[in-house]
Parts: sequence; structure tokens; C-alpha cells
Amino acid sequence: MQWGVYQGRCDMDFIDHIKELSVQISEQLEYVKNEEATKTALIIPFIRTLGYNDSNLKEVMPEYTCDAPGKSGERVDYAIMKGEKPFMLVECKFAHDDLQDKHAAQLYKYFNSIPELKVGVLTNGVIYKFYTDLENLHIMDKTPFLEINMLNVKNNLVKELKRFRKDSPFDIGEMKEAAEELDRSKKIKKIWERELDSPSDEFVVFFARQIYPDKAIAKNVREKVRNSIKKILKEFTDKKATDASKLIIEKPDSKRSGGKTLPKPDNSGIVTTEEEMRGFNIVREILREITAPDRIKYKDWKSYCNVLLDDDSRKQICRFYFDKKQKYIGLFDSNGEERVPIDDLDDIRNYADKLKATTDYYDGRVDIKTIQLEFWNGFNEYVRSKSTSLRLTHKAYPQHWYTISLGRPKAHIDLSVNTKSKLLACEIYIPDSKELFNELVKHKDEIEDELNEELEWMELSDKNASRIKISKTGNIKEPDKRREQFEWFKTQAELFQKVFPKYIN
Repeated sequence: MQWGVYQGRCDMDFIDHIKELSVQISEQLEYVKNEEATKTALIIPFIRTLGYNDSNLKEVMPEYTCDAPGKSGERVDYAIMKGEKPFMLVECKFAHDDLQDKHAAQLYKYFNSIPELKVGVLTNGVIYKFYTDLENLHIMDKTPFLEINMLNVKNNLVKELKRFRKDSPFDIGEMKEAAEELDRSKKIKKIWERELDSPSDEFVVFFARQIYPDKAIAKNVREKVRNSIKKILKEFTDKKATDASKLIIEKPDSKRSGGKTLPKPDNSGIVTTEEEMRGFNIVREILREITAPDRIKYKDWKSYCNVLLDDDSRKQICRFYFDKKQKYIGLFDSNGEERVPIDDLDDIRNYADKLKATTDYYDGRVDIKTIQLEFWNGFNEYVRSKSTSLRLTHKAYPQHWYTISLGRPKAHIDLSVNTKSKLLACEIYIPDSKELFNELVKHKDEIEDELNEELEWMELSDKNASRIKISKTGNIKEPDKRREQFEWFKTQAELFQKVFPKYIN
């Protein structure tokens, strides 16, 4: 997005700008091969979206000097300026690297060298971590108060981001108050989730002492109270969801009925059970993260209960088969319905990702990116469960390839999937060295003999990059083939990692 284009579109809401940038990032990510490309394609557009002109050094200063005591020549990637003074520092990392403590330590050093600084940002162009000095003045906190994932934009966090726009009046007191509130809310949420999942002794004893004020709280008493708390918390959560759903389920659809309440159908003796309502409420609770709860409806039949999107029978999210001793939930995807046995209604939560994916599909939001992310996360888990020489240091992203280090700066291993051609490929990717490619070609026969494979040697004369790859047919949309595909990728990457470094200086 060019600066002039940004200025000319200021009528758009800021959240729309961020969501538009999110789409651009997802499209650009696969082409980003180094830190400079990360800055150009991902980070500079983000800075522009905040309203800053990156060609005006009074607003955005690249390679800003942050000399710490006893050191000189220390530079941060960007300083965002206000009143010709740095107001926010941005430390950039390669898009496919995880942001680690050592990266935060760099920003920590820069932040602490500038007393007037208010905000430090650590980013790889996808994840943005915002830091300030809540704990000790002029000393950067160890944990960020705000974290934004540009591939999963959440409106409530984007609203917090608004205060860092160029045209927003900046009040340090308000910013720190908001940062404290975000930090406090995050910590409370974690504590509450932990207590819901497994009530701590302190939490249990708090209630036990009020129930048994004159009794010693022995271990067996604590365990009884703990079990009661778990049961009550579950009932409380389910009741809140049920109460909320009643307002939606019983609300007449004025658009379809012209403001009149629609007559209830003759269900011929069909009774929606309490368990079906609980299951429905759990599904609604899961899906409220991605859509409005009033879009989730249910239609009961004699043999099962359907959960629908927009009350449309063609948009089945799931089915409940709760009329037998063994309960089942029916899950839907492109292959139709899969019935999965469940022992407890809370087991429905284990299929949250599938329920969301089905809903996203009906809303037209699911594309190949979702499948790609699921595939690479699965590959990571598979490799880590095996004995292997591979070191998976890169985070999985929703893209068609995954990068593995070769231990050489001029080349790396790329694993890729092509869902249109239904091909899997393992390749040596050389981003910018025809000299290296030509040197490897000289050893073509030796390399192929060691690998016991015939490779495809792609000089790509019209580009800076070159590729050396092997491929096979494979469709990542077939989950039952995943283990076989993971093993093939693992084996090929191990072979490439063993053979190619011998021929690369």
C-alpha cells in the first residue's frame, strides 16, 4: 500500500485497514526469504497503516542509533518519531523465525538506552509484541502488554492498536493504564482458566473453610470440596450458556416472519433433551469466537439433533446422536459425515477446530491456507516424536512450504505442497547464488548417486533463485495419508541434510 494510496483512503475504518493488511501479509508470506524482504513486504506496510510516512525521516528513522553505556554503534531497525524524538522502537526479525527471548533482549537493550521512549515493538512481520515500562520506569518489561497476530486479527486488540496511530493524540498515562489493564486481564484469564481446569489448593481451601469453619481441612476433605467445585463450575458455565441461548433460540426471526412469531412445527412427539441442549450450548460457545451466536440454530429429529448455521439444512455444523448409551457426534467436511464416539459432552470441545473449519467453509472463509497450517503443524509434531537429525526451528505458517535449515547460509531446504497438482516436493532452495547452483551441477552425478534418486535441476535463468528438487504425488486434503506424507518429507529432508552440505562451502 503506497503512502498516497493510504492518504486517499482515510475514510476506511482502521480495523478494515488492518484486516486488509492481514490478507496482504498472508499472500506475501510465501515469497519472503530473508529479513530485508520481511521489512519491505510486511513491516513497512504495517507502519504505513499506522499512518506514518516511511519516506519522511522526521516520522520514521531506519537504523536508529541506540548506544548503550559502554557500547557504540548499536542500531534498532526503525524509530517512530513524534516531535523529532523517538516515541516507539521497532526491532525486526525474519518472518519465518519464532520471536524468542534473545530477540527481546536486543530490544530491551535499545529501549533502556532512551529515557524518553514509551513503546518497544518486537516483530517478524506476522507477530507484533508491544512492550513498555510498567514495572520499572525507563526499563522495558520482560513480557509484552499487547500481542497481535496479523494472520489472526482480533478486533478487541486492534482497538488497542489505534492509540499508536500517527493521528491519535498520545497520552502516556492513558497508554500505561490501558497496558496495565491488558496485562492484568491476561493474567486473570490465565488464573481463571487454570482454576476451572484444575482448582488449586488455595482455591479449594478458600471454599472449604467457609463450609467447615470449625473443622480441620484434611486432604480427603480438600479432595471432596475440589470435586464439588469442579462439578459446580461446570454446571455454572453450562447454565450461563443455556440462559444466553434461550434468548436467541426463542427470539422470533422478524426478517422471515414480517415481525410475527413463527408457529412452532409439529414435532410429532420429538423432545429436545437436556443433554442435547447442553451439547448445543457447547457448540455455540466454541463458535462464538468466529461468528455471531444467534446464527447457530438447532433442529431436532427423532434419531438425531442437527446443529445448523443460519437455520439452513444445507449448512450442517454437526449432529448429536444421544439417544443410546454410547453417544456420538457427527462431524462434517468435504467427505461427508464422520460419527465420532464421545464419553462426555465436554468431549465435544476436542473437536473445536473441526466445528470452526466447517463453519468457516460455509461462510466462504476456509481456503487452502487452513489445510496448509494444519498439515505443517502435524508434520512438526510427527518429526519431534521421532529420532531424527532434523532441527525444526521455524514456526509453521498457512503457506504451501516449510523451511528447514541446511546449516549453510547460501541455501536451505524447502518442503512444499501443491494442492492443485497434488504434488509433494523436497528441494534445495538457493535464493541468490547462481555460482553455488553451477558448482553443485558439477557434482550432479555424485549427489544423485548418494541420494539414490534422480533430481530436478532448475536454474531458473530469469530469476535470482535456483532449485534442486525431488517430488512425488500426494494430496494433503486426504488426512488418512498424512503419516505416509510426513514420513516421506522427513526421510527426504534427512537425506538432503546429510548429502548437500558436503558440496556447499
